[in-house]
Amino acid sequence: MSRARTEDASSARVTTPVVASLWRYDAAAVTAMAAPHDVQVVEPAPGLTTIDLVRDADIVLADPSGHYALTGEVIAQMRRCRLIQQPSVGTDTLDVAAAAARGIPVANTAGSNSRSVAEWVVMAILTLLRDAHRSHADMTDGAWPRPRPGRELGGLTVGLIGMGNTGRAVAAALAGFGCTVVFHHHRRCPDPPAGTRQVPLDDLLRRSDVVSLHVPLRPTTRHLLDADRLAMMKPDAIVINTSRGPVIDEAALQTWLAARPDRRAGLDVFAVEPLAPDSPLRQNPQVLLSPHVAARTADVHRRLDELIGENLRRALSGREVLHWVDDGGGSP
Repeated sequence: MSRARTEDASSARVTTPVVASLWRYDAAAVTAMAAPHDVQVVEPAPGLTTIDLVRDADIVLADPSGHYALTGEVIAQMRRCRLIQQPSVGTDTLDVAAAAARGIPVANTAGSNSRSVAEWVVMAILTLLRDAHRSHADMTDGAWPRPRPGRELGGLTVGLIGMGNTGRAVAAALAGFGCTVVFHHHRRCPDPPAGTRQVPLDDLLRRSDVVSLHVPLRPTTRHLLDADRLAMMKPDAIVINTSRGPVIDEAALQTWLAARPDRRAGLDVFAVEPLAPDSPLRQNPQVLLSPHVAARTADVHRRLDELIGENLRRALSGREVLHWVDDGGGSP
């Protein structure tokens, strides 16, 4: 049997491990990553449901876009899965608790995108402090704008909500600017980054000039920044979100922005993606928008490929895989 051969799940033989690849990795890519192990690859095809694809899979390479979401109903139909590999940090497109209940381990790619996301965060902060996005738009329209005076990052306080891999990368990226960095985490952090201090969430919101979100989407973090918490923030604060859109109540955010023209937001993620063409956020000059691409760099893709390949080979050889995810969704 050719190692690169792709077959429908219904015809998959059990003589070689079956890998269901639900995302961007085609049969040739999966075969190369699995080498020297022989694998049979099942890929999406017309007429195949998600259950069809994963029912007889030994390993599932999940789909972080959610198009082929691994719900509890889907996971309940998996007959012999020994690993679900999420090719992203976030696991909100699969039911980790349902997998744990079935004894199916889940791994993510923790840390693979931290530096790229951190650099986007710093870029967004600096852009919004100087209104560079507005100056660019005005100049492309032929104007010679006179924007409001900007602010230096070094004199400000940046509050990071979540001190996982990405939060730490942002703290490291900010170190050279001389700003004060405080953070909130859902549990005590025994080894905070040098020069940072852990504070309660409400304290962080009241004292920070910039608030940046770095938490996974869970029931406890949905609308973490709601109208009440936005009201706690400084009158001219900046909000940055690169985590998941529903972590912020978008309606409350738009009301908060409308209340003062000197408020700003940098958003890479949204409650519903793609962002609706008629969303008021698209027309708001107080907002810097990008289409969920903070982690979209060639460097991240390379690290993803390396890590997924390593875990694929580990699972096929019966070794422990890297970056287990617990049934709470892993570390933020």
